[in-house]
Amino acid sequence: MKKMKVIFLLLFCMFYMIITGCDDTTGGEITTTTGNETTTTSTTTTTMTSSSTTSSTIPSTSTTTIPTVIEGKKVVTVAAGGSHSLAIDWQGQLWAWGNNYSGQLGDGTSWNENNKYTPQKIQEETLFKAVAAGVDHSLAIDETGQLWAWGYNGSGQLGDGTTINKTTPQKIQEGTLFKEVAASSSHSLAIDSTGQLWAWGYNESGQLGDGTTTNKYTPQKIQEGTLFKAVAGGGFHNLAIDSTGQLWAWGRNENGQLGDGTSGWGNSKTTPQKIQEGTLFKAVSGGNSHSLAIDDAGQLWAWGYNESGQLGDGTSGSSLNDYSANKNIPQKIQEGTLFKTVSGRDFYSLAIDDASQLWAWGSNEYGQLGDGTETNKNTPQKIQDGTLFKEVSAGLGHSLAIDSTGQLWAWGSNDECQLGDGTRTDKNAPVKISLF
Repeated sequence: MKKMKVIFLLLFCMFYMIITGCDDTTGGEITTTTGNETTTTSTTTTTMTSSSTTSSTIPSTSTTTIPTVIEGKKVVTVAAGGSHSLAIDWQGQLWAWGNNYSGQLGDGTSWNENNKYTPQKIQEETLFKAVAAGVDHSLAIDETGQLWAWGYNGSGQLGDGTTINKTTPQKIQEGTLFKEVAASSSHSLAIDSTGQLWAWGYNESGQLGDGTTTNKYTPQKIQEGTLFKAVAGGGFHNLAIDSTGQLWAWGRNENGQLGDGTSGWGNSKTTPQKIQEGTLFKAVSGGNSHSLAIDDAGQLWAWGYNESGQLGDGTSGSSLNDYSANKNIPQKIQEGTLFKTVSGRDFYSLAIDDASQLWAWGSNEYGQLGDGTETNKNTPQKIQDGTLFKEVSAGLGHSLAIDSTGQLWAWGSNDECQLGDGTRTDKNAPVKISLF
């Protein structure tokens, strides 16, 4: 009789575990692992997730192979820098990983020995809503509208009035509330809550837009009287869209990246110039020496340097110094496809169409296009067909994207751990990345 009670008790426990999922719950910080499989014979461990992670061990008499998939924190925005990466999760927590030579991760350390292989929480007590990554400096806006900056500061790109690197986030321009921020190679841009554009940092080619070529170590008002809604920094040039949808460009123009019909070292512009008048734009992005924009109808445009096919018009140069494929006025790209998001950096481009399909083209030396190869493409290629994306960011050689569920993906160069997958191995196709 006692043996029967024991057996009954064991069966009841097993039934209870199957019904409830488990009796041990962990919430909040969860990791995501994909692509690995667990094979068991005598037991099978099943992991189920919702807002928390639960697990239970259930006896089995057969061999079962199941994928290990543990859902991670949802990501709302992301920024790819030179060799580091930034993200903000759905709770407003800022994360950083990758190269940290100049303190651009913001965790209080610097130098390469403090690179981070996986995402790390930064400034936990502050909630953020926007982020931007330069080559080796970082910018963010918190939920109150306060601007923060950290990392390399040799040209004053942090905007704190010095040229001293900072390894933790510093408040910038206190008293001014910001709504958008952009980081270029060594200068920074932001739009405040009233629509006023600001710029600071390196200014050798007039990229600050203040009419000079002098570096500025604190934010300067640009084009007063014009209200802006979007801004993007290229290598040494900038693009912006005003409140009416008019596109503006200024800075270096040796490859026609301003789109004003001129090119050459003597054709830089130190103040914003209207571009493609008569066309209204809604999104803009700057590569190293090329430019990208989406008009109000969803048509994608590209212009500037095109040696690697980064414009996506089916042409490209034959060598680094071949300028024959450059375009000095905006060109329609992939007519018939409507786009909603675009990102350019270095010598390649990324975009998301209205159906949430991801596209990539241009340089692919490190697999940064994500098409499974390291071959350049001079027309847009569908990437990860079947996955719906809502945001994408191009770095110097690596790419980041967020899908419609909030899952973070990364691919491309990984020599400084910038993909965040715990390795230093390049990836030529998107891989899921965990915030935990």
